[in-house]
Amino acid sequence: IGELPKETQALLLRVLESGEYIPVGSDKVLKTNVRIVAATNVDLFMAVNEGKFRQDLFFRLNGVSINIPPLRARGEDIKLLFKKFALDLCDNYNNPDPIVLDDEAADFLLKYQWPGNIRQLRNLVENLTVTLTDGVVTIEKLKNALPEERSTMLSINEDYKSFETERTVIYQWLAQLSTQ
Repeated sequence: IGELPKETQALLLRVLESGEYIPVGSDKVLKTNVRIVAATNVDLFMAVNEGKFRQDLFFRLNGVSINIPPLRARGEDIKLLFKKFALDLCDNYNNPDPIVLDDEAADFLLKYQWPGNIRQLRNLVENLTVTLTDGVVTIEKLKNALPEERSTMLSINEDYKSFETERTVIYQWLAQLSTQ
């Protein structure tokens, strides 16, 4: 909701206030009675103060606010979410067991800044689920799977070895799919 253009904000406000709207391609006014559940990573109060978001729409939408802190501030939730994603993804990829973190890797996850928030964690777990051959996530494997960590950690030779391993895993996975 925080990214809506001002013109669209005005249209949304009008629908919320009057309950009336005109569908695209029509000239007939219709009525609706809706409740809006909106999410954003934009600080809407600040956006209102900067003139980027309509104050009247802000107050119309701001009935109940739930502020969820970023992943990096949620401590043990990171490990729980990792386990949940690992369980879900092992089913998706027909792996018998979910991947698991060793202690050092778990500590690293708690200290990592998570610029991509929860989507980045889920994508990381998916990457590791598909590419790991032994199912145990070590700190080296974690750093190899995180682009900003990988660039500081790998030399060209190590990168090539990683590619060979990933290519082998992908071929094995494709072979399993073709036999199902």
